[in-house]
Amino acid sequence: MNTALTVRNAVVLSLTAGLAELFRLPEGLFMVLAVLLSLEGSIGQGRKAARERVIGTFCGTAVCLLLLGLLQWRGVPAATLGLSLVRVLGHGLGLSSGFIVGGHVVAGSVANHSSDWPTYIGLRAVETLAGVLIAVLAARWIMPVRASHRLQLALGQWRRELAAALRQPERSATRLSLLRSQRDQLLDQLPFAREELLPTPGALATQWDQQLFHGGALLSGLRDLSQPDPAVPPELRRARDALLRQAADLLDASLAGRDHAGVEQQRSCLQKLRQASSELVALAGRPDSSHDPGETALDLLAQWIHRSRLIGLHAEAMVEAAQGEPS
Repeated sequence: MNTALTVRNAVVLSLTAGLAELFRLPEGLFMVLAVLLSLEGSIGQGRKAARERVIGTFCGTAVCLLLLGLLQWRGVPAATLGLSLVRVLGHGLGLSSGFIVGGHVVAGSVANHSSDWPTYIGLRAVETLAGVLIAVLAARWIMPVRASHRLQLALGQWRRELAAALRQPERSATRLSLLRSQRDQLLDQLPFAREELLPTPGALATQWDQQLFHGGALLSGLRDLSQPDPAVPPELRRARDALLRQAADLLDASLAGRDHAGVEQQRSCLQKLRQASSELVALAGRPDSSHDPGETALDLLAQWIHRSRLIGLHAEAMVEAAQGEPS
């Protein structure tokens, strides 16, 4: 765990609880809970959790106004229909956990505050908003941790791992599975990183999406090449290995920076990659009069060459996306 971040969260939570106790705030528990559940590992995670809690509170409030205020329902019927309506509302609004908060609003109003539910709901909503505001401000101004920055670093590290896999003569299924698992983790981080770019995610979110797409396609190509190969002439295999090495060099060069030397290195690697791809195609087009491999073998060989070239193309597109260029 990040010790400093844990201490920050504990201090903010303790101060909030002390504030609620000092001023004896009605329903102050919900302000403390809002802080607790909105202080996440990054600004993006906190904003997402805070929005879920606020929307969930409003959903529960709306349902209570309908059932307890307008329809004058009480008891089990109000609780049953209220919880169902909150779940439907939460699903319609795309909530992943906020409907639970709305359910608590309904349950608390029906079970414990059937006579003074307007006061309870009003105080709870105010305390929740106050807690969310404290958590969001604390996450942003006290030792801020940005999910977008974490994702950028993780994507760079993943490109380095892909480059290492491209250089290996033999790629085990375990290694490829680990790279795929890392991509899944990056996809899990993506919503929180995008959260920090709202209301307009913009070009940076597109870059992340493209990198993950092309990286996943590159992994699929490596997985296919790890299957038993068709009968491939040695010179074609050497040309394919050279193409993969050049793709790895390009991925590594994309991590060197955007200064003049880094740009020149990347441009040189890109030219070598395209040249290696052209040489592979040229070798494949040369007729071999020594034997007739048959139509099936030729089809398999053509697929093998196509997959090899696609790996190079996806490596190129992934680097272009990382640099913010059209792919």
